Amino acid sequence: MAVSEDGEAYVAEVMARLIARLRIEREACPGLTQETLASRLGVKGNSLREWEAVREYPTLVHLICWASEFGLRLAVVDSERREQSAAVPEAAGSWAEREVRRLTATLCERRNRSSDTQLWLSGVLGVSQMTVSRWETGGGRPRPASLVRWARGVGLSVVLVPV
Repeated sequence: MAVSEDGEAYVAEVMARLIARLRIEREACPGLTQETLASRLGVKGNSLREWEAVREYPTLVHLICWASEFGLRLAVVDSERREQSAAVPEAAGSWAEREVRRLTATLCERRNRSSDTQLWLSGVLGVSQMTVSRWETGGGRPRPASLVRWARGVGLSVVLVPV
């Protein structure tokens, strides 16, 4: 099963929804300009403008940090919007890196419970099996669009929730 046009439309819709929520949150903060927020996130103002216009997607770490600026976090939920979460041991790294690990561990656990293989998932995501393995073991980070595809592939969704 390869990445389909329908799958790409779904990813674009989810990413647009996540980004729209974050843009609305920024606009609701008096005096918080794109340039100020970009500086807080460690990126150039042009990057944030591109993200808010959904012409480019931020990295997963930037998306996590962006959400955190407004008291939000990324969560993986089932069809009834119940949050799913795997146990993740304390690990070295930044808070954002631990958040990436929380998300990927949850998706890995779901894949394992359904007895799907990394090879199957790599076909769904359009990446190599080695890439899936790195994501699942914490040796790499998926891009946000890949995280959304992965969640959908295992019957889950990615949303923003209050911290």
